Amino acid sequence: RNGDMRTARELWDRYMVLKINGDESGGDTTMQNSSNANVSTTNVVIPERRHYNILLDGYARLVDQLRDRQEPLRILSSPDPDVFASKYYYDDRREQAINSGQELFAHMMAQQQVQQHPDAYTRSTMIRLCRNGSEIQNQLERASATTSVTGTATGRTRGQRTRLPIAVVRTAVTTCGRLGDPSMACIIFDQYMFPSYECDKDTNYEKYTKRNLFSNYRAFNVLLGALAAGAKLG
Repeated sequence: RNGDMRTARELWDRYMVLKINGDESGGDTTMQNSSNANVSTTNVVIPERRHYNILLDGYARLVDQLRDRQEPLRILSSPDPDVFASKYYYDDRREQAINSGQELFAHMMAQQQVQQHPDAYTRSTMIRLCRNGSEIQNQLERASATTSVTGTATGRTRGQRTRLPIAVVRTAVTTCGRLGDPSMACIIFDQYMFPSYECDKDTNYEKYTKRNLFSNYRAFNVLLGALAAGAKLG
């Protein structure tokens, strides 16, 4: 929470994962294929999902701070007291934090001790580590292929399309606005915020579902906030 990710990662590397033996055949370790990676570890403390979430959230907080910071920052390591950090300095630190977070997520997906499917908190955090709206959309597409929420009414389960937790979609729309891509925010809102259900025509389940979903003013406020953030950029 204090932004000291260097110390946080040192503690993680010392106590959580002592040794990581990856696939020596040159396999791809990206998020798409990380769940298939051949990884063995030696641990002092076996990391659980919540441990990964804490560290991933730290990287996401750091990225948010570096993205929003505009004022000059004195570089303490420089012998010259008049040396200040430039935009490129912030961009470089932000890119390092994004890469470290994505690398950690790949390790999480490869760990046998952790369930294969991240929870909504993990998904939301990884969206905050995206660089642009296209990356966010790709994240949602991959997540929707592995996440399913069942819709029920009157004690019976109806047919439904696979959809994402609403908290993940809200994070995606908000992050698109912060990244200056309100158009992608609208696309994601349209695709994922109010998914359609396939229901029997002789029931009122579809009408019941739509009425409850579209009365969710918080969802529309999130979209308005993304559009307002885009308007600030001129």
